Amino acid sequence: MAEPAPTVQRPELDEGDPSDMAHYARNDELAAARREGRAVKALCGTLFRPHADPSKLPICVVCEDLAAAWRR
Repeated sequence: MAEPAPTVQRPELDEGDPSDMAHYARNDELAAARREGRAVKALCGTLFRPHADPSKLPICVVCEDLAAAWRR
């Protein structure tokens, strides 16, 4: 019987609340979410409310990886 593949853990994703991170999302969705005060879905799948100044937050590694892959 074959052993299951090991699970890869990314400890940086286990720390803190996902809303305490800067996520990537489509610009049109971000603008609408800010106007309407609602949450938007990030590239990583997390629902988050846009932060007034995301430059002060750590960047979501999953979103960053997905955005980099899309740009290639």
